[in-house]
Amino acid sequence: ADLDGSGTTWSPGSGGNCQRTLFVCEKTSTPSNWAFTQYISKSVRTQSNISIFVNITTRFSSCNPSCPKSLNIFYSIVNSPVALLNTSNFSLLSTITGTTTAAFETFISFDLKPEKAGLYIALQDRGSCTNLNRVKVYYYQCPAQQVGLALYPSTPASTKQNVPVLVAASCATGSVNLSSPYVQCDNSGAWNGIINCSCNVLNGYKLVGDSCTGCGAGQWLDVNNLSCFPCPGNCSQDLVATPICPCVHGYFRASVEGPNIGCTSPPTVPNNLVITSITNMSITLMWEKPDVVGRDDYYFVVKYWTRRSSMKVMTAFKVTQKSSVIVYTVHNLTSYTSYEISVIAANGVSDQDLYNECTRTATITAATLEGVPGVIDIAVIGQYVVWQRPISPNGIIIGYTLQVVAGSQPGRIIMVNATTFIYQVQSSDIPSSGGNAYVQVSAQTNAGNGEWSKQQLLTLPSPASSVCTTSLSSVLLSCATVPVMPLLSQNIYSLCSSVQPCHPCSSTPVPSSYNMDATSNVAVAFPALSSTSGILDKSPTSPTPQPMEENGVQQNMIPIYLGVATGVMFAAVGAFIAGLCATVYVIRRDYKRKKLEIANTSVGRKTDHELVEFPLETIDDKQ
Repeated sequence: ADLDGSGTTWSPGSGGNCQRTLFVCEKTSTPSNWAFTQYISKSVRTQSNISIFVNITTRFSSCNPSCPKSLNIFYSIVNSPVALLNTSNFSLLSTITGTTTAAFETFISFDLKPEKAGLYIALQDRGSCTNLNRVKVYYYQCPAQQVGLALYPSTPASTKQNVPVLVAASCATGSVNLSSPYVQCDNSGAWNGIINCSCNVLNGYKLVGDSCTGCGAGQWLDVNNLSCFPCPGNCSQDLVATPICPCVHGYFRASVEGPNIGCTSPPTVPNNLVITSITNMSITLMWEKPDVVGRDDYYFVVKYWTRRSSMKVMTAFKVTQKSSVIVYTVHNLTSYTSYEISVIAANGVSDQDLYNECTRTATITAATLEGVPGVIDIAVIGQYVVWQRPISPNGIIIGYTLQVVAGSQPGRIIMVNATTFIYQVQSSDIPSSGGNAYVQVSAQTNAGNGEWSKQQLLTLPSPASSVCTTSLSSVLLSCATVPVMPLLSQNIYSLCSSVQPCHPCSSTPVPSSYNMDATSNVAVAFPALSSTSGILDKSPTSPTPQPMEENGVQQNMIPIYLGVATGVMFAAVGAFIAGLCATVYVIRRDYKRKKLEIANTSVGRKTDHELVEFPLETIDDKQ
């Protein structure tokens, strides 16, 4: 490029031996002659800077008058060839200065960033007489090569002395690296480090010559003797280089089976599941062997369940019978209960196909027969016996049997119907032995009588109270001291509601016009039971409770005054009785100790003693 327009610029010269040279010699005041290389591509992608080296061989000639012996070296970094070069895009790299007319070499280097793809080199003459013999542009790289099974990729060398480039080690197809994961490429283009590769036998490859080769399609490699064998039955025949032939769809291998064992399938559903017999505690099943068992290790799983309290409780048993018809009895069932029973066919590979277990399951529904009822809870209040339905009825309750025993005398048997839960023991029901009398109760179904309850001691009525059921105070105290059994509460309420109270200080029945409301009786005698059973539909007829303070504890006092005049002729006696003998029953709520107390206080006295405590958790203010 003759940028000074003088008509003189670089021109081809003769270097001899078929060498091509350039020559320039323009002895003017301000010459500007440029020589450019073609576009030089980096040719490979790099992850870091590379060092570009420029080696220029020149020879300056003598001239008369004298001329400068120097050249300016420029470079321009671009990503693609440029059609029209512009010197303003070039940067000065170095200036070559000579002292003799002998040829000499100049070495220049600079770094090229990884995102740049190529460059141009240019020389500018400023009035010298110069022969340009060679311009060499290069960079160092570690060469691509394969050594055994180890692969070394082409890698540009490091730009820094003693700081090598780390390159991930790689191995040929079918082999694995057994050594360091990296090798080094130094700044001179030499590899440092050894990659130790070996054929990956576990993936089905073995060494054949200088490469790793796998078995052909339809074969598997025995990792022990490195021999190829045909795939066993029900296996895929398409894979090459495999240590095991995979099973086709629907077939499986057990976890303990090797690649030489063919694949098998789970069994099909058991045939013709039926019920052959039923008792109150067992169900006998019968079914036939599945059409396909798949393997010799087949077996059956019998599952049964029932729903109680909205929760599914399941029990399972393993059945290993191998006959064509299998009979199995499920024991220890609950009487008079409906069960759903499933029989599942299984074998050594069915656990790998649980998703389709329903296709191998036969299900049937059956109910056990009635059995004898379970034990029941009873309570004795005076000569009254109160009980509840058994927790485990085991059938339809058709009645209850009471047995009254005394001493060594044979027990008296009393039969009551299924809707009766209260019985008043008469003197005629008690054997005449002179000893204590006890009572026990059992429930009855069509299967027979159930277990007897625990014996409870009977309290016989005294002669003084024979004109009425019992004295009210005795009933209330007996009701109050009965053990708290929530399931009995409604039956006890029925008893305490139906008792005809007597005057507390005599055996004379209180006129009906003075009977307290039955709910009040229960509220006084059975606060916990009444609230548990939820049958107090109306408030007591006693005075409205008033809040009190005792030792800093707020209390609700519900006084119920028993004993009034029965007429004009008993007015004076009634007043006397009210002052001396009338009993006041008090429900006292203690918030600190969380309990209820029933206090028995004689009117006109200031004594107070605790009789019974009940839990407070389920009793609200109204009750």
